[in-house]
Amino acid sequence: SKQIFVTGGSGGIGRVLVPRLLASGHRVRALARSSGSAKLLSSLGAEVHRGDLFEPSTLSGALNGVEQIYHLAGGVRGAGRQTADLLNRQATETLLEACRGKEAIESFLLASSCAVYGDRSGLWVDEDHEPYPNTQYGRAKVSAEDLVQSAVKEHGLPAKVARIGSVYG
Repeated sequence: SKQIFVTGGSGGIGRVLVPRLLASGHRVRALARSSGSAKLLSSLGAEVHRGDLFEPSTLSGALNGVEQIYHLAGGVRGAGRQTADLLNRQATETLLEACRGKEAIESFLLASSCAVYGDRSGLWVDEDHEPYPNTQYGRAKVSAEDLVQSAVKEHGLPAKVARIGSVYG
C-alpha cells in the first residue's frame, strides 16, 4: 500500500483514477481548491488536502509521507486571469518546489498532452517526435515537461511524463 498524492483529482482523469487507486489498497490524498472538489474527492474516499497550486504556502504538509504523485491538474484556460501558462507551467513549478527534500517520493507523473506536437495535419506522431506546439496550451505543457525533466536531472526526482491524447467528460 502506497501513500499517493493526486492533483486534479476531481477532473476527468482523477475521478476515475482515485477510486481505482483506493480499490487497489492505496491511500490517496488529493488536493482540492474548492469546497465542491473537496466534497467530490471525499465522496470518492480520498483524504482531502485543501490547498491551491497557485498559493505555495497551502501545500505545507500535503506531501508528507507521499510515495507517488499523479500531477493531473492543468487546463486549456481557467476563470479570469487563469491562463494556460498559470494552470500548467506555474502550477507544475509550485508542485515541484514542494517536492524538494521529500525523500519518500518514489515516482512523479505529469499528465501532459499531445498538444505539445501542434497541428500535424492528421499525420501520426509518437514519443520520438519533437514538440512543436502552436497554441498557448501546447507551449505551457512543453514548459511544464521541461520543468519536470530539469527536476529529474538536477534533483534526481523519479519522474515521467504522459502525453495524453484527449480526455472527454
